[in-house]
Formats: sequence, structure tokens, C-alpha cells
Amino acid sequence: MEKSEVTTGAYTPYSTKISKEAKDIFQKATEDLVGVEYSPFAVACQIVGGTNFRFICNAKEVSPNAPATVAMIEIYQPINGIPRISEISRC
Repeated sequence: MEKSEVTTGAYTPYSTKISKEAKDIFQKATEDLVGVEYSPFAVACQIVGGTNFRFICNAKEVSPNAPATVAMIEIYQPINGIPRISEISRC
């Protein structure tokens, strides 16, 4: 997302154009998750005291014949610090 597209306090519309910065934040926040593989395909963000990201992802359990689902992962990136997952929910 371009910084100029972000309004403080409001989420941007979802976009399928995920920036390298957003991809890196997603990777850092999810790198220790096990059991499910998440592949983001859309993102929205909200500027607060840091940035909240909502990633819409394809989710697949790492087991034979597991069905694919769609999930939303909310990640908070503090101004200074490590991104962390706030919530994971099925869509």
C-alpha cells in the first residue's frame, strides 16, 4: 500500500497488490506457525500507534486430503518492534 492511500484510524480497502513491506511483515509474524500453511492474497491496513494489517489468505492444513479454506490474519506492527498476530479467523 502506498503511504498516501492510508487514512489514520481507518482501514484501507482490501488490495490484491501486496507490497514487499507487507509481505515481509506477514512472513515475520507467521514464521513460527505450524500445522497450517497461509498464503495471503489481499491486504488492508490501518495506521494507529503502529500499523494493523488484515491479510486474507488461503489456508491449508498440513495433512493429507485437508480441504483449503480462507482465513483472515490480523497482524499488528508496532512503530519499533516485531510484528505479532492479533487474531486468526476463518472467513
